[in-house]
Amino acid sequence: MGVLYIAFVLATGYIFTTLHLPANHKVLKSQGWVPYFHVAMYGFTFFLVALPLLLYLDIKDYARPIAAYLGLRHYHFNEWGVSLNEAKIIVWSICAMFVSTIVGVLSLLLHKLQCIRTWSLKKSVRGDVIDSVIYNNITSNQNKTEGSSFSYISITLKSRKVYVGLCNDTTLSSGGITGIKLTPVLSGFRDKDTLQIKYKTNYFDHYTDHHSDGKEEWNSETFNKFKVIMKMEEVESISLFDIDEYLKFQEKKVPWHPTN
Repeated sequence: MGVLYIAFVLATGYIFTTLHLPANHKVLKSQGWVPYFHVAMYGFTFFLVALPLLLYLDIKDYARPIAAYLGLRHYHFNEWGVSLNEAKIIVWSICAMFVSTIVGVLSLLLHKLQCIRTWSLKKSVRGDVIDSVIYNNITSNQNKTEGSSFSYISITLKSRKVYVGLCNDTTLSSGGITGIKLTPVLSGFRDKDTLQIKYKTNYFDHYTDHHSDGKEEWNSETFNKFKVIMKMEEVESISLFDIDEYLKFQEKKVPWHPTN
């Protein structure tokens, strides 16, 4: 029966880690035997959560009327080769799995909200430098309106293509970011010999001249038309991009600036 109890603990933890996004991210990012320990920890936690309820029902002797309602008698347990204490542990296991499912489903519904999902993922990826840069960019731009002072990141692809823009969203798989959705403001390429960046497309001018409707703010509908989706496996490097600092490194000012 000991193996069965361990299986119940692992099943309980697996249910929760499958439904709860931060726990799922932690487990998938782990390697070796560590994921099993994480799953077991969550499972054991829900066993502890369910324990007070089971003890209360046992003290109040609610088990008898419940068993009578289900038509269970002592000889049934003898026929199954299960003692009364073992039956209590099985009920305890089922209750723990039920609680983990309820909590996991509630967490899944809450993480449908973009603000909670982004905050939770940002907290989960603090140990990964690249993931942290991406999620910090998403959260820093969430409450800003189009045309205001955004925060930007620069992404260099393995093809030497370069994009500067705002990260809007990501896709997750195997515990990490596998895709990035970016609204570009500049794009170009790195020279194959010097690796110096040469920007060829200026989206700032296009947003301002053609889709601002005579206002200073950019049109969010325009942003949606120019989103670029790229796979992380195609990304060579990611860095922060500050426009003012970039201009200081140029011999002369480039003819674009969001505050102009």
